[in-house]
Amino acid sequence: YIFSASGPGESTTDLAWDGQSLIHELGELLAQSGRFDLEDELITADIDVARLRQERMRFGTFNDTAAAAGHPEQRFRRIAFDHQPGFDDIGLHRAIARFPFVPDTPEKLDEDCYEAFNIQVEGLRKRITSTGLTKLVIGISGGLDSTHALIVAAKAMDRLGRPRSDILGFTMPGFATGEGSKANAWALMKALGITAEELDIRPAARQMLTDMGHPYADGEPVYDVTFENVQAGLRTDYLFRLANQRGGFVVGTGDLSELALGWCTYGVGDHMSHYAVNAGVPKTLIQFLIRWCIATNQFDAQTDAVLEAILAQEISPELVPADASGAMQSTEAKIGPYALNDFFVHYVVRHGLAPSKIAFLAW
Repeated sequence: YIFSASGPGESTTDLAWDGQSLIHELGELLAQSGRFDLEDELITADIDVARLRQERMRFGTFNDTAAAAGHPEQRFRRIAFDHQPGFDDIGLHRAIARFPFVPDTPEKLDEDCYEAFNIQVEGLRKRITSTGLTKLVIGISGGLDSTHALIVAAKAMDRLGRPRSDILGFTMPGFATGEGSKANAWALMKALGITAEELDIRPAARQMLTDMGHPYADGEPVYDVTFENVQAGLRTDYLFRLANQRGGFVVGTGDLSELALGWCTYGVGDHMSHYAVNAGVPKTLIQFLIRWCIATNQFDAQTDAVLEAILAQEISPELVPADASGAMQSTEAKIGPYALNDFFVHYVVRHGLAPSKIAFLAW
């Protein structure tokens, strides 16, 4: 991880020395000195020792290699020195990526988006061939997650040489469905050429709320979690029954961020499906994946225009009617910014860091 080459004071009988120093951590360059410089230079960097330990525990290659080499780390020369560290916060030398799931260079972002999108497409393609079922059933809200699940499904059908009409998309308006998102849902289904239908869940939801004795059934503006989950649960219930009826399976649309936070309706709700194509993709990356599809011309211009409109929308479950000012229900106003939530999820799931350390990095 730390390398220092011989400098200008060394003999050049056989070799010339550039004096370069490097500090790496898990393949990432943290600091480097100049080369062929006659002046002394000191480089410093923050090394995350806890992260290194986690990686060595997670992957067995380090221990396997050490054992094969006879454990040379047990014979390292150890140099003792006195050091009195301070306990004040001195900040960090290294930059912390705001979006750890999203690469910060265009080249790496393009590479990762290509790989992530095709992993999803290939996974769904294999699932279709394994089940032998002929139809995919998806609830289309006009939001980010269902949009991405649908374009993955469209590509999977293309790869199989199957008609996109075998994808059955259902828009299921509820008590708070916005006209904009509903219009986008219809426009996307039409642009992709899938089989599109509308199933209004409001009559069934009203009946369920009435049967339960919920205040909303008597005209009271009570928009509690029961009011929300009745709608989300009915949508999933209909999708499962439709899949049974049409000879298909339900493609789930919920993403990693929602599942990690528990921001979904448990049981018969958006928590459940036959194949959750977005389950390993965080919300922040989904936005970039859709943008990548536009930039790389994965679909036609008509589809791209709808995707742009969907990206511009506020993220909302649209389960509660707009308030007196006309403002729609906002997911991030309820659970916090997805940029921050995904930051937490990354360092918990990928690196296993303690909450206190993650909070320090986020601060």
